[in-house]
Amino acid sequence: MARDISFSLIFFYSSLFGDSYNYEFNWFKIPVAEFTITANLAYPYREKIEFELQTKGPLSIYREYFISGYIKRISGNSWVYYLSGNDRGQPEKKHIIYYLDSHPEIKEYVDDGGYEQISIDKKKDIGAIDPFTVLIRVIDSISNKQDCSSSYLIMDGKRRYTIQVKHIDNKDSYKDGDFQCRFNILDMDQKENIQYENKWPYKGNSKLFVDIWFSSAPQNIPKRFKIQTPIGGIAGKLVVK
Repeated sequence: MARDISFSLIFFYSSLFGDSYNYEFNWFKIPVAEFTITANLAYPYREKIEFELQTKGPLSIYREYFISGYIKRISGNSWVYYLSGNDRGQPEKKHIIYYLDSHPEIKEYVDDGGYEQISIDKKKDIGAIDPFTVLIRVIDSISNKQDCSSSYLIMDGKRRYTIQVKHIDNKDSYKDGDFQCRFNILDMDQKENIQYENKWPYKGNSKLFVDIWFSSAPQNIPKRFKIQTPIGGIAGKLVVK
């Protein structure tokens, strides 16, 4: 009961002023990452949504990783996706403009592994979106249709692939008033992404997935994550700070 009240207060104040949603990720009981979204996630108040991701605990020793970025609306049919950070000390940066009815425009691209950006396909990439916008599209789908099942074409400068989202009919989720949605990465463009075809999570293994539980109305905020990886499940949860 107390947990439900605390979540309700978070969503109430966020709908009024915007707020930070903080998620902690653990492998078993070991902290591995922290993810933060800073925004008013309620439609139509999404002029800008900021996010940060960084490794924590022992994982940060093995692989120190930090990124921060945002998506920012330009007009009714276009937005900016910006990301900057480093992976094991190597810089990473992306500045891309997306359009609902056209292909993306890559303004700046720096890859931590030294890979060149893939070429824009002016036909194939029409309507492609960035990875973070998938989360926003799913929130809207749940809000409008009470369902999250859909497919999204992603083109982030480094890779081109499809994310398939499927609504999981989970009785426990309904009991808690949540929606459980499963995210799978499918249909890599092998010609453009040959270096990733045998790497997780891009190799098309259906056993590797991300489950996200979204809260009930009015905001349908992500509450819990479960990431199935080759080393076991990683669980994430919304925390109050």
